[in-house]
Amino acid sequence: MPVAPPPGVDPEATETRFEDFSSDPDWEAERNRSLPPGCPSVRQDFGFRPADEAGAGAGTVGGRVFRTHQAAYYAKPLPRPLTLEDRFSFAGTLDVERLSEAGSSGVLFGLFNHAAHDWRTPQSTVLRVFDSRGNPGKVSIAAEYGTREYRTDQLVVSAGTGVEDPEGADVVTFDPRQPRRFRLDYDPAAAGGRGRITLSVEGVPKAVVLDLLPGHRRDGAALDRFGMLNQQHEVSGSMDAYFGDLRLNGAPVAAEAEPAWEGRGNRRAFRDCEVETFHNFGFGDASAAAGGLVWRTDPEQELGAWYGDGDGVSLDLDDELYASGRVRLVWANSDSGVYLGWFG
Repeated sequence: MPVAPPPGVDPEATETRFEDFSSDPDWEAERNRSLPPGCPSVRQDFGFRPADEAGAGAGTVGGRVFRTHQAAYYAKPLPRPLTLEDRFSFAGTLDVERLSEAGSSGVLFGLFNHAAHDWRTPQSTVLRVFDSRGNPGKVSIAAEYGTREYRTDQLVVSAGTGVEDPEGADVVTFDPRQPRRFRLDYDPAAAGGRGRITLSVEGVPKAVVLDLLPGHRRDGAALDRFGMLNQQHEVSGSMDAYFGDLRLNGAPVAAEAEPAWEGRGNRRAFRDCEVETFHNFGFGDASAAAGGLVWRTDPEQELGAWYGDGDGVSLDLDDELYASGRVRLVWANSDSGVYLGWFG
């Protein structure tokens, strides 16, 4: 229902507009429904592999993983969630068998929350495997984490103890089809009690050392799954990656079929129309709301879009303005944003 004007504002001298979106208000719009001419095809196909495809162990988890906004994972539920107050470790063997020519592929492996999605991934402590930006056909690896409050950080495996820039000069890259051992440790008491992640990769002399940023440990996280999930970003390339000889807190973890492990979206084919700069928002008849997919764009590219009520009203900074309503955020990526208010 409409909200009364704030104290001190004369209701008789106020023009109030109310919209509940129970029907299409026929608002003005520009570039808000700019669907791509062709939606890329996605075919997630990963999970339990009974054959030894990762170089070690009695079985592996893996297969073809696409980078896309639609969440997909294959993981083992834990008896109780691990948190950023717990000390934990996991290890295994990684084998990347194929990188797509499209590039920009990525997969995460480690501990995460089954309900968490978006990029960067909240409530996670993982290693990220991705195709090297500056070295086509090569693989890079990073240690990264996300808290319950969506605060995150990462370091890429380098000749030193890790770098922030994936295109840094000393980033270590790996050839596909060369299985490598890895181990990730988390110690909440390290780094003066802030918490520290240490990632070791076979063949790299120095381990990556990633200290949690101030306050991030206090945010907390509930890590209730151990396994692999896709990088949830704009649809792009794919990779064939396999993880085997797995251990969690020093104990062997058998790669198994469901229901011992759990799959969500990991065997699915679809067309993904959520392509960068192609907005898709406005009146939504099913939700009685206005909204949808909004991309943050470069103003120099003239890709901005808007949807709003501009019926015969001209306002300036001499007018007193107020608004109320409800906002529901379905998902968002790092560095995304949307404006809600008055504009010209």
